[in-house]
Amino acid sequence: MSIVDKIDQYLTEGDLNESSLSRIWQFVEDKNRQFGVMSAFRGDISPKENKQRHEELKKRVRDMGYGYIEMDGGYEEEQGIVKEKSLFIPKISRKELMELGVEYDQHTVIFKDGKGFSLIGTNVNSGIGNVVANFKHSAGRDNLIKGMKELFSALVKGSHRGKKFLFFMED
Repeated sequence: MSIVDKIDQYLTEGDLNESSLSRIWQFVEDKNRQFGVMSAFRGDISPKENKQRHEELKKRVRDMGYGYIEMDGGYEEEQGIVKEKSLFIPKISRKELMELGVEYDQHTVIFKDGKGFSLIGTNVNSGIGNVVANFKHSAGRDNLIKGMKELFSALVKGSHRGKKFLFFMED
């Protein structure tokens, strides 16, 4: 079994104890791999409720049979820049990810498969199912930029904990 297959197995079985940016990069770079990224956080609710929603989302993802890599992130919402927890979910289907995005009242989710790598709307304002933006697919090191302040993701655990990165949008 290759190292990549082992990582897939750990992520699916929920036994992954350490995450690294290189693992996420493997999913981004490999055209045959699919994943989703989403959050249960909302800028218009209390930190306590956001934490509860995040824990519920983690449980839901596990109950669906998926593993995840927990991340910190931030982006602009109606109330300004919002920092939030999110999940990188290998192998989740677009349909399942969008259903979770709608359920948790998210504006968008990120989904990548062999056909594309996109920010997809999951509410009326962004258009449910609409591709809001596309990210560069298999763009090498250019796809992960370190040090962004206004829009970023960062791993919560592992040797790369706290290092910020960003998926590069296409022009």
